[in-house]
Amino acid sequence: MVSLLAGSGAVALAQTPVPAPTAMTFSQALRSQGYSLSDAEVAFLDADEQIQAAYVQALISIDLLSQVDAERRNDDWRQAVQTELQRILAQDPAAAPSAPQSLQHFRELAIAFRRDVAAAATKWLEALQANDPEWLQRGLADYSSARRRLADMQQELYTLYPPPPSSSQP
Repeated sequence: MVSLLAGSGAVALAQTPVPAPTAMTFSQALRSQGYSLSDAEVAFLDADEQIQAAYVQALISIDLLSQVDAERRNDDWRQAVQTELQRILAQDPAAAPSAPQSLQHFRELAIAFRRDVAAAATKWLEALQANDPEWLQRGLADYSSARRRLADMQQELYTLYPPPPSSSQP
């Protein structure tokens, strides 16, 4: 009887669309932690977050595709990798709006990160098009630089917006 009820509930739930939760932007997360942000800071952070997401999503896809076994890499795989690389290359690393003074250094770091990613993507694409089995190694130096810049970006945000002090006391 319990399984029938559970089964009926599952069917009912499957027929009723559940709205997807709205993702919180970084600026909203900062405000929820008590930080006071100017309209200019919010506008910059929200715009840059969208640009950054496009790069990161493409990098995640490339990473997943790079893990496909060599014997399973076919024309569809190659096209998928090229599409993600071209997605990166089609973007302007400096497309973010101007930043308020408080976020100018962060903006410079973000642009440098995206330039390094684009440089890696260029080398990866060239090597892939040349059928180089070690295509991923060709942009490794630029990608390593991008990862260091990403760490610098995170440190800059941590400096600007340190985590709130813990409220737990012994």
